[in-house]
Amino acid sequence: MKILVKDGVIIKEINWQFIYLLDTVKQTWEHHEERYPVLTSANDGKHMISSLHYKNLAWDWRIRHLTPEETKYWVQRLKQVITSDFQVILEKDHVHTEFDPN
Repeated sequence: MKILVKDGVIIKEINWQFIYLLDTVKQTWEHHEERYPVLTSANDGKHMISSLHYKNLAWDWRIRHLTPEETKYWVQRLKQVITSDFQVILEKDHVHTEFDPN
């Protein structure tokens, strides 16, 4: 399975947190057939000044190509599988993921 990256996304650092997240996204994306996960933001875009995006520790994922039920299922699976050092937050138009062990 592949993971797509939206045009214009800036990935400034590929750290172990990002690699772990990519692997976990792939593991939990099992029931969405030919639709692939799409990374829509890494160290780019407009975020709060203290956002972990600017520290290469937060990533956003597209959900508009999923039904609300599929989105809910995927978010639940991601939260079940990922370590507690990560936050998974369902926003209005995307899923925000970040490494925040505090």
